[in-house]
Amino acid sequence: MDVQEQPTVDNTSQKVFRNVMLHSLRSDIKHQEKLLTSENWENFNHKNLIMKIKTQSQLLKNMDIIHINRGIVTGYNKAFVIDEDTKNQLIHDDPKNAEIIKPVLHGSDIKDHRINFSNNYLIFTRHGINISEYPVIEKYLSKYKKNLQPKSKNTRNKRQKGRSHRKYNWYEIQSTGLFYKDFEKSKIVYPTIAHHLMSVFDTNQYYLLDSCFMITCDDDKMLKVIDAILSSELINYILQNSIEHINNRGLRFNKKYIEHIPIRNPNKKIAEKLVNQKQKIIKGYEKLDENLDMDVIRQIQKDENILNELVYELYELQEPEIKLIKDYLAELNIKANTNLITPHVE
Repeated sequence: MDVQEQPTVDNTSQKVFRNVMLHSLRSDIKHQEKLLTSENWENFNHKNLIMKIKTQSQLLKNMDIIHINRGIVTGYNKAFVIDEDTKNQLIHDDPKNAEIIKPVLHGSDIKDHRINFSNNYLIFTRHGINISEYPVIEKYLSKYKKNLQPKSKNTRNKRQKGRSHRKYNWYEIQSTGLFYKDFEKSKIVYPTIAHHLMSVFDTNQYYLLDSCFMITCDDDKMLKVIDAILSSELINYILQNSIEHINNRGLRFNKKYIEHIPIRNPNKKIAEKLVNQKQKIIKGYEKLDENLDMDVIRQIQKDENILNELVYELYELQEPEIKLIKDYLAELNIKANTNLITPHVE
């Protein structure tokens, strides 16, 4: 008669260990489910909420049709950025100059939902331009030639005039301008520094200085949807939790932050509602610019609330999550008004 082999101490320990681990895992899963389904949302912190939103969405940087670029660095705005009178004079002297004089925006020109163009223009002498075709422009820029020359490599002379040492001619802007054709497309523009993301859909072919960024897309309809989403308090909440404040100046919306914004692709019905609601808000601000009226302000607030609700619906957020977001932003506004901003940073 065969004697049945008794389990060794090692085998028994392994079984006990596995059982303990399985029990612990099941308990952890039940605990997480309780957090997601109960009213115990105070323990559900901002980082976890944002992570949940991002894992259920697509980041801007992963959308192949999206391109994010900073505005142009001239290296010396005094020479390349001109006013209306100077533009008119240069074009009067040689109509061909109109080819390379472009309307340009500073970050301060971009407001909530609209652009206040300050009638500034850029002499866009991109790399490789044949300046001999624009003799009037060359003569105008020559007044600033000492300040436009690239500095010597590794110079330690702080008094040396000129721009950063790079490969460009003195009459060319400092940026390469490789993506300049994107300026002439439909695009979302926003200032680099602001208290919240101020995105505006631009169809006027404005060029941008380096105090602005732009988002372009191969699909104009999708770009309008993204613009509406970026205007929501949900995206404001995510960015406020992701970017460190610059004293009282607000946030610096560098590309590395914007490209991590989570985007959900809505169905046709929701997409139309989002775009139409953004248009209502834009019209409201246009009326407000014409006449400061409390009824207009109340209507804008109502339209913004409807847009926010549409975005919450798109991202399938529950009421406790929405309350968490609204409470956070309300507290942040109070701190901002008392200059006590101490944001949570991931």
